Amino acid sequence: MDHDRSDVASVRSVSTAAVRRKAEKFRTGLIQCEVTAPVKSVGFFDQHVLFKVGCSSTLRDYVTMCRVELVSAHAHFAVTRRYNDFVWMRNQLRKLYPGAILP
Repeated sequence: MDHDRSDVASVRSVSTAAVRRKAEKFRTGLIQCEVTAPVKSVGFFDQHVLFKVGCSSTLRDYVTMCRVELVSAHAHFAVTRRYNDFVWMRNQLRKLYPGAILP
């Protein structure tokens, strides 16, 4: 089977374009986070509220740093956090970025 050089070049340019599009998607990706499922936990000595925090992203750096499973080209993970964790994070952000509007 004899291939024409133009056929090989067109296949190469199509595959290169596909790789570039995929790389661009990861470079300009986004992070989506969602806080759900509040559950009141009552123990013998304390009680607290737990929240499920789920994040997904198409950012390449996020995917490689977190080393999480890819699902439909998105990196997904979920953790459980206490309300006090959110209070601590807000206080840290206020120290790092004074004057920024934080919800």
